[in-house]
Amino acid sequence: MSLKGKVVAITRPMGQADELASLVTKLGGRPYLAPTVEIRPARNLKPVQEFIRKAIARRLGFTIFMSQNGVIGLVEASEKLKSRPSLLRALKSTTVVAIGPETRKKLQSYGIKVSLTPPTFTSQGIAESLRSKVSGKTVALLRMKKATKYLKDELRKANAKIFEVPVYESTAPIDKSKVRLLIRDILNQKIDIITFTSSATALNLFKIANEQRLRTRLKDCLNENVTVVTIGPETQKTLDRMGVKVDVVPREYTTKDMFDTLIHHLNTRSFQ
Repeated sequence: MSLKGKVVAITRPMGQADELASLVTKLGGRPYLAPTVEIRPARNLKPVQEFIRKAIARRLGFTIFMSQNGVIGLVEASEKLKSRPSLLRALKSTTVVAIGPETRKKLQSYGIKVSLTPPTFTSQGIAESLRSKVSGKTVALLRMKKATKYLKDELRKANAKIFEVPVYESTAPIDKSKVRLLIRDILNQKIDIITFTSSATALNLFKIANEQRLRTRLKDCLNENVTVVTIGPETQKTLDRMGVKVDVVPREYTTKDMFDTLIHHLNTRSFQ
């Protein structure tokens, strides 16, 4: 079974939705782009300057990238500082960790060697992989501003020194018109499938629905009429807390596996 005739809503930020849209089209579906997240570069570049200085001085044991956005944000910040060559040299003196294959691929596209990707592509997976390796070492976390504390807390328990480097911000879109239209189309049963690739994509959708006093109706329509797909368990937990039933979560937390699992789910359902 393919996605033929299915309208698939993609909530990923603009500039990052092309891969998903291409997969939907190849599978015969109709991609519906409605970004519920906007990615903005960090305004304060001092932490990036300090990161480059520490890395060049070989004072960092591990550098962890939590997403493709972290990679892009760091490289763009280094270009603003006119220090990209220094950054690439600096990263050779630290053990680079990527949370998953998509982040690893982005790092490699800049010529950055990745030494470790955990078997499970989550914060928990990184913590489990590094817990026995980080005692007494400084660990740099490259991620968004106001990120969750789980990984930082777990590595501190393992006696690591944490150096956080916020390289981008994740916010609701300034122009909410596409998201409002998506909510209306969900309520009018024009959306067959919706994909969430981070907790923020789900939280912002419901935040905007709440502004229109449509939160409960949106939740009910997602549960009754839409196949809800998440890229991993953290996003699933976020939706669970909001009362939304998630239908599809892949075992491997990549976009390809997300769609492979979706097709399997639709095939299974069609024979019931």
